[in-house]
Amino acid sequence: SLRGQSLANDQILFTAQAHCHRNEGASVEGLRRLQTFTMREIIFFGSADFVEEKRTWTLDHLKTLFHQWKMKYRVVTAGDPFFGTGAERKRAYQTTFRLKYELQLYLPHREDWIAIASFNNHQDTLVKSYGISLKSGGGLFSGCTGYGYERMAYALYSQKGTQPSSWPKELSAVLNKG
Repeated sequence: SLRGQSLANDQILFTAQAHCHRNEGASVEGLRRLQTFTMREIIFFGSADFVEEKRTWTLDHLKTLFHQWKMKYRVVTAGDPFFGTGAERKRAYQTTFRLKYELQLYLPHREDWIAIASFNNHQDTLVKSYGISLKSGGGLFSGCTGYGYERMAYALYSQKGTQPSSWPKELSAVLNKG
């Protein structure tokens, strides 16, 4: 929706919730890689420093939340699997410059990890591709944080069980209202 526009503000945040659709071929496996899933996304546009500040803030916020909930998690540098065959250079660039982090939660029954959120710095790639600029003529960058709701619920059940009494009190209170 911003294609070809000049933005007046150099610090903009958007949020959206939608169904995300991906075709990752052989990578689809149960809840680990769904072809359609619910995603909350926070998108930020601004200076390079602003984008990195917001990406770091969203990562730190989620780490604090999972620490409070006593969830086993880790943060890893990642590359996008949907670049496809022949995109090794894109993935290597993304990983080398730490442009994408994933927050992963532990699945004890599988003795494995599942990515539930990604924290991305697009640099100026997205704004150049879509012709988005600043009215002031300054440099514009973008980034985003995306949360996968189904994966997060799967990991919560995996670590905390099916009894709401064993869940974090904030989550238990929300779910018991209905």
